[in-house]
Amino acid sequence: MKKAVLFLLAASFLTLCLWGCNGTADSGNNLPDGTSDQTEAQSPSGNTTEGNLETAEPAGDPSRPNWPDESEYDFFQVFEASTESPREAVYNYMYKMATVEWTPTVEWTTMHKDSAENSRLNVNHKYIVGKTYYGIPYANTASSLDGFLSVLEGNKFTVNSPYYTELIGNHCSSSMDRAFEQIIDINGFGGILPEWVPEHLMYPEGSGISAPEGWTNDTKLIAQHSGKDKMYEGYKGLGMGDILYYTAPSGGHTRLVKEVKLSYNAIGTVNYDRSTVTVIEQTNAWYTSKQDTTWFVDKEYPFSLLYQGGFLPVTLKVYHDEDFVIPDAYIAYKGTTAAETLMKNAIMGNVYSNFSFSYVRATVTDSNGNIVAQDAEYQNLNKKTVSLRSLYIDFKSLPAGQYTFNLRAGIARGGCDVLTIPFTVE
Repeated sequence: MKKAVLFLLAASFLTLCLWGCNGTADSGNNLPDGTSDQTEAQSPSGNTTEGNLETAEPAGDPSRPNWPDESEYDFFQVFEASTESPREAVYNYMYKMATVEWTPTVEWTTMHKDSAENSRLNVNHKYIVGKTYYGIPYANTASSLDGFLSVLEGNKFTVNSPYYTELIGNHCSSSMDRAFEQIIDINGFGGILPEWVPEHLMYPEGSGISAPEGWTNDTKLIAQHSGKDKMYEGYKGLGMGDILYYTAPSGGHTRLVKEVKLSYNAIGTVNYDRSTVTVIEQTNAWYTSKQDTTWFVDKEYPFSLLYQGGFLPVTLKVYHDEDFVIPDAYIAYKGTTAAETLMKNAIMGNVYSNFSFSYVRATVTDSNGNIVAQDAEYQNLNKKTVSLRSLYIDFKSLPAGQYTFNLRAGIARGGCDVLTIPFTVE
């Protein structure tokens, strides 16, 4: 029973199960090394199985395991695997999310719906019209790069909501989830404690890091149990696309590794206290006064500071698998949505993918191209089938005129227009 409970706890974390970024904090959000990010706990949605189609027998192509019969769908689009190395594909995607430039069309300050939440996690970021900002906003909707770009007009962003749980954006671990989904289907769980199922993650080979016997959600205890030498060896073994994560009962944070810089003593031995790990991370703090961004790009942390803060070095198993092939992805649709069904306030059918959906968005534009109605689902963690009946637009109440209905769906790999239907309201 104990292990079952622990597994459920692990499965409720963000898709990487980097628990530290999803904990609940009491007061104050500063991490041991001075940065700040304590994001909310989330539970991934279960897969919707309604209307799932049978998949074809696996073909011989290793990039398309369990690939479905495309002819069974009314729409099918393939998102081919990156030609970069797995590590580069992950890091470069994270970098693109961190550096996208945009300007607000209206002023807003990100906030919690419940003001008491600010004592647990401060998200008080003010955005000013006409000012240039960098990186997807800090928020709790697990946005992909495509998800954010799809709502920009040029580089202009009209905020959909000022609330942290509704604003199109992401935070520390959800941004990393989207990056890892460039190469693997995260599948909702994978941890590093002995009680967890280590589906995707492991400590760097040869480090010897281990957790104390029994359950702990305090990585400082794991660091202390393993000792400085083993932790430093773990930091030394990190490479591009690997992970640093910290968790405590009050919350935690995750960072994506760019590179390790080793410092050497005069006699040629490694000076671990002066060696550093360079990272990229999404935070709930402005980086510097010179650039308006919540993303810390090329931030260096000494081994000693990481050890003191209880940041664990973690790597993906697939990076060390010589036979690993990045799989292709797809988005498909099957249904009967047409102008006639829209006028019954019905959006029919399902969208499918072999990767988790980051969003499904329906919009109605008038003859001038203005959006007059919309509905969307974000944060579809671990959901590879989405019923379009979960979206609602009151088509019947639209004024008489010519309109266009559009359905767009996106996974971390990218998005596409699934349906575009002109219709008339008499």
